[in-house]
Amino acid sequence: MSETIYMPLLNEGREVWRPVAAVPLGDGRYRIAGEIPEDEEWEFLPGDAVIGRARFVVGEQRIVAVEKIGSYPARQPRHSGLENTSQSVRLPNVQHVASLSGMTVNERLFHVGLVDQWDAAARRRDRAAMVDILKRVEVPEPMPIIDTILADPKKYGF
Repeated sequence: MSETIYMPLLNEGREVWRPVAAVPLGDGRYRIAGEIPEDEEWEFLPGDAVIGRARFVVGEQRIVAVEKIGSYPARQPRHSGLENTSQSVRLPNVQHVASLSGMTVNERLFHVGLVDQWDAAARRRDRAAMVDILKRVEVPEPMPIIDTILADPKKYGF
């Protein structure tokens, strides 16, 4: 089952994106599907595995292909990646962290595939899990963010 993401077009003289079909691979990754029209040059080729990141395109937030990734399996088992144990919370390994600087907290969480885990921790009001998650995405001072959210969770959708 494919979804629509947005492909940056090259050599257009300005930023231009085309909606394209892509197969979700999990954790914010997609495999580009379809064919390139003869009069276009896409930044990524059909079959490429890419990272998708939320961006504003034509006034709406859309998923845009932003980075090609190495060979990525065509299918990946779905699991939460967050397992509660009686002693600790284990998070999935985070890759591509070198490119997190300059991103908002939400972009960082989306980029590494921790949005669902963050939302679950915030809904549980699990301060320790929230700190662990924000540290994983290299937020230098997580406590002010967590305190703000937990002071009025409904305001932030929790």
